[in-house]
Amino acid sequence: MFEELLAEHIQSNIKAYMAKTVQISEVVSVVYDEEVEVSNDLFYEPLKENPQGVYIVMSVGNSTQSAIPQAKFTTDFLNIKILCDENKKTELFKAIDEYRDNFNAQFLKFVGTGETYNAQLSINKPFIIGNAWDLRTDNLDDGETETFGFITVQWIISAVYSDNVSLGAPDIKIEFNDGIKHTINGLIRYSFSENPNSVISQHEGSYRADRDNAVLTTTYVLNFQKIDGDTLCEKLHKSFTGEDGSIYGQKLFLYIDGKLIGCTDYTLDEDYENGVTTYTLTLIK
Repeated sequence: MFEELLAEHIQSNIKAYMAKTVQISEVVSVVYDEEVEVSNDLFYEPLKENPQGVYIVMSVGNSTQSAIPQAKFTTDFLNIKILCDENKKTELFKAIDEYRDNFNAQFLKFVGTGETYNAQLSINKPFIIGNAWDLRTDNLDDGETETFGFITVQWIISAVYSDNVSLGAPDIKIEFNDGIKHTINGLIRYSFSENPNSVISQHEGSYRADRDNAVLTTTYVLNFQKIDGDTLCEKLHKSFTGEDGSIYGQKLFLYIDGKLIGCTDYTLDEDYENGVTTYTLTLIK
């Protein structure tokens, strides 16, 4: 089930991000793993037994499926509560930030036993519900009980997933005279079209025209956002500022999933609207 695979994914990554590395000497270091577990217990029993653990409780809120026949397409809103010692708050929030930076909006593949899901996650920032609360633990190693302060962290993730619908775009790169393959980052949409241009002729006595294929034109339209520090965006912007290094007069090569496509012409648009700059690059073969 997708939710179980996602819970395992969250648990393993948060555990890795919270691990501490202690340098014993110049050549020796020790990694201390954090105890991060997925729990279905809403009454904090695991915390009584092991107050040093981090416990993830995940439930599915509203779940909707697509109305397209044969397309299994589901959107889940996942309500996640994380329970831990309040002293671990900083480490936990750093781990969640790292998880969000690595996986938010990325197209992922979750593989289970006999099931594979394509998915995309929209990961919100977490927040603490209320104030810290105290809980008296069960017997510790010395046989005594102790009271710890704990926090409850609220975390919302929405997931779009399917076991038969392909998600995400192919790997698209562009190469110019510099020989560098530039990845299309911030891709919003693409559109590929093929247009056979025919020569039409009609023979005397014939009621129908004949069409002979003369030229085949393939057009690749790429629309993507301007990303700070992106070398491709910087290169495209030079076409409008008159700087050296623009794409004018250069050879254009398009790579789709590693397959080379030589292009003969292009058009380029830079558009600004509501604070965001986008590029539309049209390549013609």
